[in-house]
Amino acid sequence: MTHIPRRSFLAVSSTGLAVFPFSAGSISNGPDEDSTSTDTESTTHATSDQENAGKNNDDERATCRKDLDIGINVPDTVFEGEQVPVTVTITNPGREERIVDLHVHRDDWDTLYEDTVLVEAGDEFTEMVTWYVRNDAAGHTMEIVAEAGSAVESERVSGTSRFRPTIEDVTIDGAGKESVLVEYLVENTGSAPASHDVELLVDGEVVHEETLHIGIGDDKINEHTVEVPSDGSDEHTIEVRTTGQTVTETVE
Repeated sequence: MTHIPRRSFLAVSSTGLAVFPFSAGSISNGPDEDSTSTDTESTTHATSDQENAGKNNDDERATCRKDLDIGINVPDTVFEGEQVPVTVTITNPGREERIVDLHVHRDDWDTLYEDTVLVEAGDEFTEMVTWYVRNDAAGHTMEIVAEAGSAVESERVSGTSRFRPTIEDVTIDGAGKESVLVEYLVENTGSAPASHDVELLVDGEVVHEETLHIGIGDDKINEHTVEVPSDGSDEHTIEVRTTGQTVTETVE
């Protein structure tokens, strides 16, 4: 058996000298290795926790404030002179409300709607805008654009003419009498069949109205008797009127 030699050390105190034995194994040269390892692991875990906390905060912010989605609904084809509904829907998938500027326009210059709107968290905002289609839209392709913040959506729309009545061959029979027969021809020179109103006027007053349904490229001849006022006037005006056109004749 091997014996570990015993040693002693000398201590000085106020009462004298004292000798204390100790073994070689009792000498400590520095921090315990297990203690150092534990401290290192604690530091590593703390750093990792901080990194995870920062990542979680970033994820939380990203979840709270997500990009908006925007959609637009408009007919593929529109007709000259009509009023077209344009529906815009903004969706907020995040967990915080958003206040954004909504701008709806035709092509890049014709503003249809512009306002600042509030979109609640996890909700939708819908706005229906009325688009007054120009009378020269036939044959043109237009783009309707909706913008809300960084979200942009657009739809391309074709313009056409629904019905273009043209008054031709207005004749008046019975000049000089108290009533006259007015005959007129109305032709559809547009690109779609439709019904349309025609009015007869005497001296600016509407005395007869009717609705004509005319197919593409077709025409109709109508006649109607109207009374002429006996007010001593030398002449009276007879008008045949439809959308965009009035034909005037004078009777004595």
